[in-house]
Amino acid sequence: MQEAISVTDLYMMETFPLPVLFQSLPDAKECVQEISLDTSKVPNIHLLLFKNVVNTKGLLEMVRSTGAENPLPQCLMVDASKIMDISLLQLATTRAIMLTQQGLNKTRSLYTEIIYNLGMGTNISECIKLFGMNTKTLSSHVLVLIVDDKTNSEEWLLSQKNALMSLVQGECIGLSELSALRDMDGIAKIYGMNNMTVQDVMSSMAIKGYL
Repeated sequence: MQEAISVTDLYMMETFPLPVLFQSLPDAKECVQEISLDTSKVPNIHLLLFKNVVNTKGLLEMVRSTGAENPLPQCLMVDASKIMDISLLQLATTRAIMLTQQGLNKTRSLYTEIIYNLGMGTNISECIKLFGMNTKTLSSHVLVLIVDDKTNSEEWLLSQKNALMSLVQGECIGLSELSALRDMDGIAKIYGMNNMTVQDVMSSMAIKGYL
């Protein structure tokens, strides 16, 4: 995975590219075909990390709201303590986009598809339960993800960031602090592995739905 790209004037929000999305194979009899890759259409993801968030219940209500007056930008909010590495979010987002483009998505929205692809199981509700915001404690850690198809301006991105900063009642910190928030015991239970590496988890995620 590539390193984060800095975004001017977007303090604490970090941008990550996604791996190139392969186009579907055209119908033909030949076994070997040339596939062109348009890297300009590969989305980015933008991430904000908050610790000690005290209003996760209110945020969850906004996430579930479909009203036009909802002040929350379209985004994914997950329990930061359950994210072992940013590369797992990159992989889950890439799979979600590809499956959605191919009409093979299991959920109704891209952001739900991302959280579904973070997990090992095929139960959508269980994946949301495992990775969704923790509303059972007085404070918790939240990682926010925004998918950007590169058609949006930097001003748009700044407005999304400002809206999130005003709605999330917690301390916005750099992604370099994610490792200090991890619950490795909880992560091990999710993926059913002990002494696992990021590569082990990525391999399991990549074959989800194929075995």
